[in-house]
Amino acid sequence: MTPEDFVQRYLGLYNDPDSNPKIVQLLAGVADQTKDGLISYQEFLAFESVLCAPDSMFIVAFQLFDKSGNGEVTFGGVNFSCSEPAWGKVFMKQDCEQQQS
Repeated sequence: MTPEDFVQRYLGLYNDPDSNPKIVQLLAGVADQTKDGLISYQEFLAFESVLCAPDSMFIVAFQLFDKSGNGEVTFGGVNFSCSEPAWGKVFMKQDCEQQQS
């Protein structure tokens, strides 16, 4: 399945016509373990099984920043992701929500 199918149709996120395609690609990269731009049935099943793990949020966050799919997260990868203007809005919203609590 394509990144758009996964994020917009399956997860139901970023359905607006003016949604940032980079965010859709980054989110789909969590399930796309081979980083070939498509999510196979096996990758989809693996992603579904990760969600059942007690520490699934940490695993998904790690996979989000593992740009090459080799099981390593680099400072450059995290720094690049956080420097994306679209991600800045997501992180800023999260920061604001935590500060209000």
